[in-house]
Amino acid sequence: MARSNKEPITVMYASATGTIQRLANQLVGDLCAREASVSSINMKAFAKPYNIPRGTIIYMTCTFFAGEHPPASKEFIAWLQTVNPSLRPFRDIRFAVFGMGSKNYTTFCAASKNADKSIEIFGGTRILDALHLDRDEFKSDDSAYIHWKKDLFKVLGLSEQPVISTNKIIVTKNTSLPDKWVCDVSPLGYKRGIMSKVKVLSDGKVDGVVHLYEITCPCMKYEAGGHCAILPRNRAEDIKALLAKGHISLDHGCKVVAEASDIVVVEHASWVRSAVNAVLPLGRPIYVLDLLSQYLDFSTVIDFTSFKELVPYVTDGAQYRQALHMLEDPTLFKTVFLDTKLNMIDIFTKFSSLKVPIHTLIEHMPAMTHRMYSIASAPSYVGETRLQFIVSDVDFECETLSKTIEKRPGLSTGYLSRLQEGSAIFFQTFSSPVRCEDEFRGVPSITVGLGTGLAPCRSRLQHRLALRLEQLKRAAPGEFIQPLDPYMTFIGLRRESDLKELIDELRDFVRKGIATIFVAFSREEKSREWFEIIPNDADGHALADVDKTAFCAEYKCYVTRLMGEYANNIRNFVTSKDTCVITYCGKAGNVPQEIEGVILRSLVSSGMTEKDAKARWEKLRADQNLIFEAW
Repeated sequence: MARSNKEPITVMYASATGTIQRLANQLVGDLCAREASVSSINMKAFAKPYNIPRGTIIYMTCTFFAGEHPPASKEFIAWLQTVNPSLRPFRDIRFAVFGMGSKNYTTFCAASKNADKSIEIFGGTRILDALHLDRDEFKSDDSAYIHWKKDLFKVLGLSEQPVISTNKIIVTKNTSLPDKWVCDVSPLGYKRGIMSKVKVLSDGKVDGVVHLYEITCPCMKYEAGGHCAILPRNRAEDIKALLAKGHISLDHGCKVVAEASDIVVVEHASWVRSAVNAVLPLGRPIYVLDLLSQYLDFSTVIDFTSFKELVPYVTDGAQYRQALHMLEDPTLFKTVFLDTKLNMIDIFTKFSSLKVPIHTLIEHMPAMTHRMYSIASAPSYVGETRLQFIVSDVDFECETLSKTIEKRPGLSTGYLSRLQEGSAIFFQTFSSPVRCEDEFRGVPSITVGLGTGLAPCRSRLQHRLALRLEQLKRAAPGEFIQPLDPYMTFIGLRRESDLKELIDELRDFVRKGIATIFVAFSREEKSREWFEIIPNDADGHALADVDKTAFCAEYKCYVTRLMGEYANNIRNFVTSKDTCVITYCGKAGNVPQEIEGVILRSLVSSGMTEKDAKARWEKLRADQNLIFEAW
């Protein structure tokens, strides 16, 4: 039964890449537009003691890695698991759950399904069936999502259509402030760093350019094996071109054309639909060029809803009729824009008479969201103020308005490739599900990295080396040195020349007795490389109870085949202790399933039944010791 629409509603969201955060902010705006009493909680900022809000909760979450809750909500979920269900912390609370995951995994949307079940177990009353969608197929105008929101509004007793029609964004031109009051506006929640190193690891003559980037920041805090979120920018040249052609104005009547050097103050009235205000410092002076470059995503493929809001601002009669025809025939819109992967800039090219108020762009255009990368360094090794990550430049093909095929860089990789050393960059850091600080628990680890997925492997190897060097620094001559946890790494690359410098680093880690490392090169044919380091040779110190380490480079070989060849080593790692940690970082496809198959076959070949082998694998999953980061 629907209740009063003034009952408090709280949108609680746990986001990893920014998609859930964007949808949550849009939902808050949609609820406000229907005069609901609504607030939001970012689970990343939700801290003990956990005061669960009363009224109605809309819980939105992604699924991280292979079936885990994202880092933003992990502490809350861990706390919830310690609570006695009889305490019913969600009693008298109505709830609905929305989740996003990948169907590449058998654990599709496991986090949202778990949240939906847990909230009910702990006393909550479900008001709407949970919706679980595939992140790879999702669009913001997805029919299932639209219908779910309509059902949500209905069960909350809200109108299907917005009832507030006031201007939601107020943009004021300010000409009285000197420049010193501007230019220091940072996106909320992000640190400002300096790009201190841009190094080309692979020249891209065959398989694409690979860069090593380094950010320095005095107030940085991160962990080995964690993630950094980079907030990209649109190309300044693209934004300047839009402004130069008079497409964007500062007033509602499109009489005052915006210029790049204009200083504006952005505020909001009763509500804001866009997620922009999640990171945009409202009420602060900012240049128009910075506002449009940093906070709105002009590189994304436009969705139907955003296009619909822009159509009234097409001033040429013929172009306006063409735009209306696309509104009446969404299939035509899909053919012209979605199937060809054209972006927001292309909209202004096709409809050259568009003249849009800047507040409309802020309200209805997609907000800029960060892109996640695995950290490739350890603060204990490179220093706490330095962070490194590895990026392979991404290009995609689109069919231009002139019907030619054009290669375009991805938004984030294109942005990073344009940065020079000394440039400012905005970023966040996130912890890893694998706690790497303690490498003396006696728990074996197997990591698998494909391509630039070797980044978290490198990060953890650096951390282990830093721990070993600190041990050696403090140890007296002949003193026993506690061994590091057993660690084995499998890396899959196409050619040694792709990341030769990093391969040399891997050899050095082995020579220092840090890990056993296997590298498979799928596109290069050479003789196999193999060498071993016995404990007494590692750094010249006696580490009597440490297993020897080895380096193996196999050519014309895929990484999963190489794992199969060393199934005995893998089996020993998996069965030598009560548990072990297995991580994978790289492209999705069939690789995660192949890794699972290799490990299960290694267990069965040792005499374990298939049932017991599967049970051991599922126990690793249940203990959150299977960490699969695939894209």
